[in-house]
Formats: sequence, structure tokens, C-alpha cells
Amino acid sequence: MKIQNVKGGYDFLPKEQRIRNYINNILKETFEKYGYYNVETPILCYYDMLADKYDENNDLLKEIYKLTDQGDRKLGLRYDLTVPFAKFIALNKNNICFPFKRYEIAKVFRDGPVKVGRDREFTQCDADVVGISGELVEAELLSLYISAFKRLGIDIIIKYNNRNLMRGLISEVGIEDSKISSVITIIDKMNKITEAELVKYLVDLGIEEIKVSKTNVLVKTRLNHTPEEDFEQNEIIQKRKGDCEHACVCRLLEYQGVNSDNAGGIRSQLKTVTPNNSTLKIDATQIIKDMENLKENAKIWQDTGSVHVAQLIYKNKSIIREDVSRHVAVDKVIGAAFKSGYDLTQSYITYSGRMPADMLIKVIRVGIPIIISNAAPAASGYEIAKKGNITMVGFVRNNRFNLYSAPQRINLEK
Repeated sequence: MKIQNVKGGYDFLPKEQRIRNYINNILKETFEKYGYYNVETPILCYYDMLADKYDENNDLLKEIYKLTDQGDRKLGLRYDLTVPFAKFIALNKNNICFPFKRYEIAKVFRDGPVKVGRDREFTQCDADVVGISGELVEAELLSLYISAFKRLGIDIIIKYNNRNLMRGLISEVGIEDSKISSVITIIDKMNKITEAELVKYLVDLGIEEIKVSKTNVLVKTRLNHTPEEDFEQNEIIQKRKGDCEHACVCRLLEYQGVNSDNAGGIRSQLKTVTPNNSTLKIDATQIIKDMENLKENAKIWQDTGSVHVAQLIYKNKSIIREDVSRHVAVDKVIGAAFKSGYDLTQSYITYSGRMPADMLIKVIRVGIPIIISNAAPAASGYEIAKKGNITMVGFVRNNRFNLYSAPQRINLEK
């Protein structure tokens, strides 16, 4: 008998395995920073379950390793991690909380032709979110990918195809809604028409300035803006100023959300506001220190620059959490503080991002008296802060800040 590996399967020597372990550990650490749970699913599955998502003529069915056990049951080795995860959700939906974020790094098997990059036994890495959908989830996954590959020192290009995102980006640079479909049609033709034809099409739509470089098109319109210079208005489409020549995806994602404060959503509505009478008082210098601590401990933000970070301070203790959504980041620190038994009426929050009405409503409801940010307040947020006697501090930068409401809680002499 000749001793050998099955074609498409390999032994890994200690040196090679150390590298594999290093990669796996980096991926696991990154997933868990983003709040994903590790689950493990069986290698052996019922064949009917593995085959259910494909018609009988699909080539993938030919690649499933088929087995029969002693009870004459038809089984198979998993060919990916998605089908077993769907089974996991179906069996455990009453034992987990949704939305559920999971990752799994494990072996899968395919009885297909062996060639470069295609083995019969290989490791697959999956990260999925179940129970919630929308642009924010997809933005978090993109941030997750970027963070993981950056930690591994691998340069990547992510190609993301989403028509809603495209519409939002086009709208964000100031193109009228009635012309967005026409612009998308032109973009679809970019590889089929000349540069001159492309420019002519766009100029005909009333765009002020166009710069074309290979497949990149830089469009300048009257409504280009710098997001930080925005101040909330009641209209969904706001007047903007500035000299920005790109669309801000974070702003875009807010415009897409039906509950967004600047879209007049339900989160911006509060019929009654009970004033906060907390006696908490903090020093002005402490505000600067807290914001520096926030930046220093925002690990995902340091790696990607594409998430929000929140910090809750209670006495000499602090809790820091990150998320692609500023609201979720704040929710995380409030939840962690509640679990730890902190007195929220003697706590305060520092975080990244603007301060709209819905954020002020959040802190009012849990009793937090002070909210601090490195960005601007929304006009709607300022009104809620005044009614709720909440101390609102914004634009914390370079040893300075703006104090908008309830100044009695800030000791400006220290």
C-alpha cells in the first residue's frame, strides 16, 4: 500500500501551522471586537439539507461527498458554512438573541477537480448577521473586512455593488432626484462610451464641473459641502455649504434611515421632556482628558477610521465601545453600565458624532445628565437639551470646547 494524502488534502508542518494559527487568531480577535460570536457546526449533515438550495442539475451537487450510515440514512460532508449556519439558526432561534452576529472558521469539503486555489479540503471563514438588514449592517461588514485585512498587512480593494448606495451618493453631491436614474444609466455605460460622450451626458444634466480620469469621475455641483458644517434643518434635503468634492457615506447612511432624526423620523419626537435634576459636576479639563482617552482606546477606529466610539464615565471608571452606528455605540456603553450597576444619574457620556434630537432623547430616558461630543449639535438636539436640562458640550478639539446648555455642571475654573 502506498502511503499518501488524498489529492486535494495536505499536511501542515509546525512552521506552516504557526502561520495559519496566527492568521486565524487575528481574524478571531477582529470578529470579536466587532461583537461577533464564535459558533461551531457539524461537519456531517443530512444530504437532503445540503442539496435543498439547488436544483438537481446543479454542478455543486456533484461535488458533495455523499455517505450512508449504518441506519441507511443519506449524509454528506458540508461544502460550505452557510447551509449549516441556516440549520443552526432554525434549531436555536429560541436560545439566541437577535440580531445575532456569528463567525466560524472551519474545514469544508468538495469533491471537485483539484487545481490552483481549489482543493478538496479547505478552510472557510464566514461572518454573518441574522435578524437585521439595511445599509448600516453592510457598512459594518465592510469595516470588518477592512480592519481584518489591515491587521494582516494585506492591501485589498472591495468592490461593492448596491444600487441604493449609488443613488444615495449621487443625491449627496447635489444632483436632483429626478435626474438620479439618468446618472446611473450613464455610469452603467462608462466602459462603453468615450470620455467626451460621458462628459456631454453629465453636462446635459446640469452638472457644473466634471473631471474624468480613467474610470473615475469627480463631479462638482452647487450643493457640495463639508459634513461638519451642516446644521440640522427640518427638511430631509438640506441646504449645504463648503467646498467638499466627495460624498460622505456616514451622512448617506443616515439619509437612508427612516428613523433618522434629520429625516423627521419617530426617534426625533418626544411629547414630554422631564428636566434632569442631577447634581453631577465635572471639571473643564476633565472633558479634554476624556476625549483624548476616547481616541486612544478606539482601536477599531484607529485601524479603519470608519466607526463611531462612545465612552461612559462613572466616578473613576469608564466603559468604551465601538460600532459603525453612533447610536449603537452609545447603546452598548449604557447597557454595559447598567449591567455593572452604575448610577446613570451620576454618569456622563463622551462620543464621536453629531448630537441630534434622538441622541438627546436617549440620554434623557436613562437619566444621564451630560453629553459630550467632538462634533456639532443639531438644532433639534439643542432644543431637547434645553428642555431636558441636559448639559451639552460639542466641538471638543485642541484643548477647547463649546458649552451649549445647562452650564452649571461644568467647572470652568478647573
